[in-house]
Parts: sequence; structure tokens; C-alpha cells
Amino acid sequence: MSLIQVNTLPSLSGVATNSRFTLQAPVGRRSYQMVGFDIEGTLTKANVENIEVLVAGLPVQQWKSLTELEKVSSYYGYNVDPTAEFTIPFYKRFLTSSSEAAIFNYGTSDVPTLQIRGDLGTQASLTGLTAYSLETTVADQNGAPSFNGNALGVFEKVRNFTYSAAGAGTLDIDNIPREAFLNALHLFPAADVITNVEVFVDNVSVWDASKARMTEVCTRAGRTVVAGDYHIDFLLNNALGSQLTLAGTSDFRLRISHSGTISLTAYAQYLTDFATA
Repeated sequence: MSLIQVNTLPSLSGVATNSRFTLQAPVGRRSYQMVGFDIEGTLTKANVENIEVLVAGLPVQQWKSLTELEKVSSYYGYNVDPTAEFTIPFYKRFLTSSSEAAIFNYGTSDVPTLQIRGDLGTQASLTGLTAYSLETTVADQNGAPSFNGNALGVFEKVRNFTYSAAGAGTLDIDNIPREAFLNALHLFPAADVITNVEVFVDNVSVWDASKARMTEVCTRAGRTVVAGDYHIDFLLNNALGSQLTLAGTSDFRLRISHSGTISLTAYAQYLTDFATA
């Protein structure tokens, strides 16, 4: 049994123009489905950068920009409010099994700290941010909050990387870390130049799709694809078990065909645990 709660979180520090905000989220026998930030005044979202989620002081999610974080959220069908708030979702509601979706919650019974921080950049009209959470408290057979049920366990780790190449051609990428399981890769180029992407694991092709084909298969799975972006999604059946296994492999690479000069940010979403994060 689990109880769903909406809670107001402690006040943030560093909420000011050209400052770095930090949230120290409470930990204990509680599991976070999502953390949101209500905006007071006006937030220039395009100026919010370097957002991190840290567990025990170690970064487990790293986003170069709020714009790209919200692009990924929109891709999976989460509502993105342009003015009133921004959110960091953990629970994977697109998965058809609620128990599988809950695996991605950030449990905190066994971790000392959970922080979220980011650079606000220039903010002429921001008067405040108020943090809140959507939480699940998993109970034991006696109805008390469970330690094991609210432990971190496996979770999604997010890392980002930047790449570029001049002119039209192919860009080969072979240095994306091979961590446990890969849920998805999201490619955000500065210009709409990606025409095809191939993915190889130990010289075996596991993905080969033009941008049009990628858009078709992702849209059929309920995703929202923005023109110009490219998504390599190994959860298109909306169930766990189809992630790309990278543990134990010796080679993992992308071959990106592009019609002009390319500069992109790639986001890798891994399923991992804290021991290997």
C-alpha cells in the first residue's frame, strides 16, 4: 500500500538574478515522484541552466538547460506550463504498469541528502520560487512507512554530452559511457540537419532510422516529437525489459548523418543504481 501526498518543500536558497538556487529536499521514508517549482513573478526559462539532481552530493541528473529538460518532459507527454512552474518528473507515467513506473521514483530512506540546484541567469522580474513535491510513501504490512519500500533502489540517471562537425556528412560518436541499461538518447541539434541515425553495439546495428521513420515510430508509441529533434527510444513498447543493455559490452557508437554543419547536445537516460552511478 502507498499513500500519495503533495507537500510544500523547504525554502530555496539563492533565488535571485544571476544566482545559483539550491533546494535541500527532506529525506527519510518517502519517495519522490516529482519535484516542482512554482514561479512568483516572471521566470525567463531560457536563462535557467546547469540544473542538477544530487544524491549524497553526487550528481545523478544533469541538464544543460531548463529548455532541454522541458523538451524531454514534453516528449514523454508531461504537461509543461510555460509561465507558472517548472518540474522535474521521476515517475514514468507513460509506462503501462504503475509498478514499473514507480521504480523510477527517488526513494530517500537510505540516502543522506537529496538536492536540486541550478543557475537562474538574468531574471529581471522573478520574485520567488516555491518548491513542492508529489510523493509516494510505501507502507509495510502494518501500515507504517517502509524502509525498504522507500529506499532509492534503481533509478534513472541523466547525463549530457556535446558534439559538433562541420559541413554535411556523418558524425561518429563512440565515447558515450556504457552504463548498465540505456533507456533513451535525446539529440537536440542547433539546426534541423539530422537525416538518419544508426546505433551499434559491439558492431551489431540495434537502431537505424531516418528522421521521418523515427518520428513515425515514436509518435505511434504516444511520444511528442518536435521538428529538428531526434530521439532514440528503447522503451517504445511502454514497458520495462526492452532497454539497451550496455553492461559488459566493449563498443557502443552512434553514426549520425547530417545535411549541414551540426552542433548538438545529447542526453543519455540510464537505468542504474547508486552503487554504479
